[in-house]
Amino acid sequence: MSLFSVYQMGFPVELVILIISPIIIVILEIILLKVGVKVTKAEKRTNLKWILASLFIQIGVITFIGLPFILMGITGQFNLGGPPLEYLIPIAIIGIIVEINLINAIHESGIGGSILIFTLFIIPMIFLVYILVTTIPSV
Repeated sequence: MSLFSVYQMGFPVELVILIISPIIIVILEIILLKVGVKVTKAEKRTNLKWILASLFIQIGVITFIGLPFILMGITGQFNLGGPPLEYLIPIAIIGIIVEINLINAIHESGIGGSILIFTLFIIPMIFLVYILVTTIPSV
């Protein structure tokens, strides 16, 4: 069943985008993590099983670190504006440091390699967040 046939069945375009985009992003994340691990010549845990584990651990850590902002968004505290910068900036810096060290601990690619892998990981995530933030209000 193709994307066009799902659209022909009467599903709204926004719903199709919300279903398909995370799947595409996860596949892209797997490919980019595998490429990043190969480029940096990581020493350990470079097979697909560990790439998948690393991907889901990283997503879990980002979700855990961002949980206060997720809860603030759900409860409607952003109605007057975005998240408060005095909370967002320190938590983002701590989250980036934790993620880079987590990647280094899992794959042992060194700090420079971990920064490259993290960069390859975060770019598709930014696109996914943008797609979700712009699509969900119209559903």
